[in-house]
Amino acid sequence: MDLFRKIILVGEKGVGKSSLKARLDTNLLFDLEQEVEKTSLELEQMDDQDFFLGILELLREESLEVIVDKYYTNNEYFLFMYSVDSLDSFLKILELYNHISKLKKDRNFKMVLVANKTDLCTKNERKVSKKKGECLARKLKCPYYEISVKTGEGVDSSFVDMIHHFIISKTKQKHQDIVEDFKNLFHRQELTDCSFATNSGKKIKAHRLILESRLAPCKVKTIRKLLLTVTHEDASVFLEWVYTGYTHPSKVSLITSMCETISVQFKSLSGVTSVIKNLRNLYKQESSKDFTLKVKKESIKVHKLILVARSELYRGFFLSIDKSTKSVKDHSKNSTETMKSLIRFFYTNRLDGNKTKNFMNEIENSIEYFQLNMKSSLSSQLPTPKKNKMCQIM
Repeated sequence: MDLFRKIILVGEKGVGKSSLKARLDTNLLFDLEQEVEKTSLELEQMDDQDFFLGILELLREESLEVIVDKYYTNNEYFLFMYSVDSLDSFLKILELYNHISKLKKDRNFKMVLVANKTDLCTKNERKVSKKKGECLARKLKCPYYEISVKTGEGVDSSFVDMIHHFIISKTKQKHQDIVEDFKNLFHRQELTDCSFATNSGKKIKAHRLILESRLAPCKVKTIRKLLLTVTHEDASVFLEWVYTGYTHPSKVSLITSMCETISVQFKSLSGVTSVIKNLRNLYKQESSKDFTLKVKKESIKVHKLILVARSELYRGFFLSIDKSTKSVKDHSKNSTETMKSLIRFFYTNRLDGNKTKNFMNEIENSIEYFQLNMKSSLSSQLPTPKKNKMCQIM
């Protein structure tokens, strides 16, 4: 099950691992060679997913190397725990981390650092200060939490936050791959059209407009970090907008100019409606998780996350679109709002919330009308293409 995540709970004996497990879920499922036991926990629905958590806990410290090698290397989520009343358990964290890192080699793993037994602070029994814990977390480049399993303080909120951290970390890694795939695509100057090959073997025509007009994973909230490697400032701004649907208000004019240039290159709305038709065909391939983009004799991997952006519209900042939609005029009063919606959608990939669900049906029912009647209206609103640095990267 793809959504089932196993978090490995590691730490010195007596730091509270078993107590934490018992507080989260007391349902023991099975034993693994009487050394590792596994419990399950169904958390609240997170990110529209029912998230299931499994915990593997080391019971006999003398089996550390055997257990870590046998069970830990196949997992990527780790919760390192120490007790604030035990300096030895704190010092053991770095040893455990180095051992697991050596076993994992180049394979990435995500971790958090948890300090337990904070209820002892009021009794002057604390041996490891919060400052030391935070310092170690910075060294290991991971989040830091303080909890008291005994009183329950911080357990629920911290654990939910940990899960979100693991989800985001996994998403960031996936999008690093996406960025590399699309760098290869954008660098193909000769590309004018291509086809998507789905997992079922079916090929669907895809216009380059799909790849240039902000069709991208709108849920990515950490794209800025990925774009730090882009040296061309305009290219960085444009790619951020392509992937997230967001741009800083001061950069809106640049994005607007770029979109207008792309629009003029396609000259008529028929190209847009054709793209929408092809997108609808792609959406119907729900069983497909990834696609292969065929460019001449070469193949480039395309993640479906990029293709679903238009169905999950990102409500970010875009301040100048009303200037375009308000200037649209048509003799048919009943169609004016739909035309405005189309232009807003084409420029910004954004709709008002109450129009999102019905928009694709409106487009499908009105495609013939748009092709016949909106061609001149839309083209008249587009300015002459401007020369800018962005054109050089397309």
